Amino acid sequence: MAFTYTDSDKVVLEAWGKFKVTLLEAVESGDLLSFYNASATYAVQFADQSDSQRADCIAVDGGAAGAEITACLKAVLGTISTIATGGVVTRVYFATSTDYLGAPLYLGEDGKPSSTNGTTYSQRVGKLIARDQIAIDLRSVNVQDGGFIADEVALVPNSTRADMVLSIGSRATEKNITMVAAATQHLDPIQLNLNIIGANPTGSSTINGVYQLITHDTTDMSYLRLKNADWNIVIGKDILDAYCYQGEIDFTTAAVTVGGEAAVLGLVMNAGSYDITGNLRGLIISMQGAGMHATAIGLEIRTTCGHALGTGLAEGIRISGTPLPIVGIAMGNQTNDNEGPQNAFFFPSIGGADEGPCVASGTAQGAITILIGAATRYIRFWTTA
Repeated sequence: MAFTYTDSDKVVLEAWGKFKVTLLEAVESGDLLSFYNASATYAVQFADQSDSQRADCIAVDGGAAGAEITACLKAVLGTISTIATGGVVTRVYFATSTDYLGAPLYLGEDGKPSSTNGTTYSQRVGKLIARDQIAIDLRSVNVQDGGFIADEVALVPNSTRADMVLSIGSRATEKNITMVAAATQHLDPIQLNLNIIGANPTGSSTINGVYQLITHDTTDMSYLRLKNADWNIVIGKDILDAYCYQGEIDFTTAAVTVGGEAAVLGLVMNAGSYDITGNLRGLIISMQGAGMHATAIGLEIRTTCGHALGTGLAEGIRISGTPLPIVGIAMGNQTNDNEGPQNAFFFPSIGGADEGPCVASGTAQGAITILIGAATRYIRFWTTA
């Protein structure tokens, strides 16, 4: 049901977080005010979505330009009834009888709230609590029954990436975190810690610590690049370790049943039944720069596990699917027929300290052990081509 806000003479019924401000222009009680950025004093002017002037406080009193009045961060505003000739009182309302309580209010023009979300600057400022009363709350963030809601924030792409909902520092200005020469120090600026309790659901259920979705389905945009996350670390001094992402699953009891599968990272690309053109990759690792160390590794799988049966991983890498992949492992650029590695494989030496697939051979320098089905077979190798 729509809510149509009708501005009228207002009176502040209750106010919280009061302080004094100086007016740059004449205002009325209940107007939404914005701090004037060019002034070091507590000077305010009308908040206005068209001028991208966010609402910072509410006028408790009215006053002329230059006057000092009381402002507040949260208030309940009521309408003022009119009295006609003969003493006839007419109730004045912000909303109609069909408007629902709790309907949102947004920043409008010239210090007034509006039932319409702003198109230039969007800020949710309050809600309808009665036909003749509205609540305005301009404290630091908008926290509602569903948590922190950013629907009221208008986000407009631009070359400077200036629009944001949450910022700790920004792309243009870094926030300094000062370490000291003392004991171990840690920092987690954003923390999420959930403990799942209660009863076993009767159907498949999902808990997402973070959910992200970008939808692009209206207009072709050949220059558009989409990313759910863009993680970067810039290093110019010595460190111990660096990880753009570190995921971990820890099993903490002896008897745990995984009914489906457990994976530290699950990646899915679904092209459906459509004719998709372009380069499709499940995972791209780009190692760049002339300063890349000679011992750098593109992908490393470490195994330190030791099952009670005395075995480690069943498989280091599995490549499977239906229909079958055309090439299991491609070494080099198939498009240009070049850029292959200098050596296809590396195995520990025969008889070396580490166990490996290389074994002695009576007719060659050695052989590489492979499995064909469940049967052991060998690929022989020589010291010369």
